[in-house]
Amino acid sequence: MHPLLTGAIAAALFPALAHAAEPLTLNYKLGVVSAYQTRGLTFSDNRPAVQGLVTVSADSGLYGWAWGSSIADYSGANAEIGVAVGWTGTAGGATLDVALSRYKYPGGEGVDFWEIPVSAAHTRGEWTWMLGAVWSPAQDTLGGQDNRYGYASATWTSPKAPVSLTMQLGHEHGAFAP
Repeated sequence: MHPLLTGAIAAALFPALAHAAEPLTLNYKLGVVSAYQTRGLTFSDNRPAVQGLVTVSADSGLYGWAWGSSIADYSGANAEIGVAVGWTGTAGGATLDVALSRYKYPGGEGVDFWEIPVSAAHTRGEWTWMLGAVWSPAQDTLGGQDNRYGYASATWTSPKAPVSLTMQLGHEHGAFAP
């Protein structure tokens, strides 16, 4: 995605969040995981990773987040940093979410990239069903190719304890595949 277009989108959304008439909500998470894996690949060489997430959201559904994780050496990088702006809301009983995300790898050579994730989820009782897709437009980092990832997931949340189980099946095609 062209940097000017991305800058224009971010410039439009961040002030909207900062000057929203409704109150803003700040959430954060910090933790250690036994291994950082995503889409079937390990980013921490199957070792523990330190991760953190900060999210700012408005009642209108606009949100922004910043994420970070330690990773195993990835083209010279030892950390992954992600930022995003997006919107989430409900329509027809489903929760919709669309965002623009940027992933950076400080110290890495030619590995930063953009993604556009979209999803729709529906909760019934203790179960949440989700369909989603993530598209990375063609960019130099991806060798001039694009990348597409589609997935379906089901999450069961216990009504009696803070426990949930998620099953997810996905398929990746493009620059990041197989």
